[in-house]
Amino acid sequence: MDYNKQDIEFAFTILNHREMLDDEEVTEWLKDPAHLALMTDITVIRQKLSHRDYKKMQKEVGLHIKQEIRNDRNRRLITYWSSSVAAILIIGLFIYYSVGFPDTQDAINTKTEFAIITPGRPQARLILPDGNVKELDNLTRTIETQFIEGVKNDSLSGLSYSQVKIDTSNLSAAEIYNTLVVPAGGFYPIELSDGTQVWINSESELRFPVKFLSGKREVFLKGEALFVVKRDSTKPFIVNINNASIEVLGTTFNVNTYADNQCIYTTLVNGSIKFISNKNKQEVTLKPGTQSVTDTITGNTSIREVDVKNYISWREGRFIFDEMSLELIMCQLQRWYDIDVFYQNSMIKKHKFRGVINKDMPLEKVLDMISEATDIKFNVKNRTITIYK
Repeated sequence: MDYNKQDIEFAFTILNHREMLDDEEVTEWLKDPAHLALMTDITVIRQKLSHRDYKKMQKEVGLHIKQEIRNDRNRRLITYWSSSVAAILIIGLFIYYSVGFPDTQDAINTKTEFAIITPGRPQARLILPDGNVKELDNLTRTIETQFIEGVKNDSLSGLSYSQVKIDTSNLSAAEIYNTLVVPAGGFYPIELSDGTQVWINSESELRFPVKFLSGKREVFLKGEALFVVKRDSTKPFIVNINNASIEVLGTTFNVNTYADNQCIYTTLVNGSIKFISNKNKQEVTLKPGTQSVTDTITGNTSIREVDVKNYISWREGRFIFDEMSLELIMCQLQRWYDIDVFYQNSMIKKHKFRGVINKDMPLEKVLDMISEATDIKFNVKNRTITIYK
């Protein structure tokens, strides 16, 4: 796509003056998909050139933009977003790479013994019915045991039980279960025997039948997962979580049961689900674009309207922080980068942050972005992060 000089200069002006996002002129300008694409292209190129002198960089971007656009088409995320969210993404990426880069030495002074902490990757352990454990990686192609065959695994789609075969002749129970355990710093997708797809987040586990044989499809979740349930009106799909359950026929939804939340968050993308609290027997029905919030102590459940993208973005490779406290942000980073976090002052935890961060970024850049947007500092020693002001 060809961009004119005026649009390129205006895009730079927006990126260099974030307060302009509130202007009506900017809002209207960002509604044009071509302008959003331009902002994205500049973002990618500026990140590549971020180690160079800033004054030279703006000229280089103008010279390289047409060539780089062709090379970076696959990185575009903006086309799926509204203009307001897209603007947040751009600003999130440029909290660090804004006008007047911080001096390199000053940035280093906020950290000591900084090890390169890389993002999470697909990794998991599969616990088989006989108790054996299989470490899953890109080289693991098939999973077979005495009673199970046909389980496939690859680096793109993860585990698949769609063609599984089991020998129940010597088993006492009709259904046998496997458990997929995803550690900190990992994630893993799985296709169940009925065609239901599940993306399992870090520090989570899913216990599921190797093959659904009874009148209902029932699984057990700890942590967080995104479900795309294959519709079957004769067999309801049930997700059992901490003192609650979710019943569906066919739909897409996200469940977050992490203990640090002190709540269970169930977010419905499409279809319909019924959330049932086992503590007080309360039942609520969700419609698309809503979220149930359940207190894990009392069992009380409320429903609110939400932007579902904020709650399923982890599956798409992004963190979206919409006025989120630093404490909750660091909980997400802790699970994804497999780090330990400590605070010198508990009041720091309440600091709010708004932005979007790609999950494939090294932790050092993520912390720099947060630090530049606030007066918060990070001291990093090995895999331990101490936060202070």
